[in-house]
Amino acid sequence: MAAVRVRVTQQPSRTQAGIQRLSLRLGSLLVGRVDYQVCERCRRGYLRKISVDGAYKGYGIGTRGLLRLYRRHPGYDWRTSTQYATAGTFWAGSLRSGVAAGHGGDQVV
Repeated sequence: MAAVRVRVTQQPSRTQAGIQRLSLRLGSLLVGRVDYQVCERCRRGYLRKISVDGAYKGYGIGTRGLLRLYRRHPGYDWRTSTQYATAGTFWAGSLRSGVAAGHGGDQVV
């Protein structure tokens, strides 16, 4: 697998519990995003969607976005759903790499 350098930018929510976004870029090209919500008070997070452009899947871009999110909100209890067909494949890969499993309390529901 070839390594690619991804630049991550944060788009905060306009409201306290609103949706936030991490944009994942190669140069100026937007290749993925992570949409999420957090509750600072209860230290919980909800992963709404992780998406990576089809041509850039398999390079670890989504996993790196997830790692950035974990670093931005350390110790949070994360939840998500598996409503998308590709979710199972992504989470299985994340678990194999220790990303999802290495942050106590993280769950895919």
